[in-house]
Amino acid sequence: MTTLRIEGKGFDTALRSFQLKVEEAAKPEEVSIEAACTSEFMTAHTDAPTLEAFIESTGFKPDSGEFAAIPYTVFDEHVKQHSRFGSWEEMQQEAARLYIAAKLAWIR
Repeated sequence: MTTLRIEGKGFDTALRSFQLKVEEAAKPEEVSIEAACTSEFMTAHTDAPTLEAFIESTGFKPDSGEFAAIPYTVFDEHVKQHSRFGSWEEMQQEAARLYIAAKLAWIR
């Protein structure tokens, strides 16, 4: 039977570095919807190149009080018609999931 010997040189340092990266990635973080809905995300999942363009296509300006006042049902309908998602909540969840996956991609 053949045995494999693993030298510990550098392993402890690499393991500690990995542990620090995992701890950093696990810290709670507030991420804006603009950061999560990147242009890559929007192009892949909607018919708009950016989140701003997607919102503007509703006829409302994203940075105005008008947009904040849109009933969720109205915006959900817009999301259904102009993306692959069934609701704004579903779209946000997928954007967040992909944001986290990209942040943790170095683990692979």
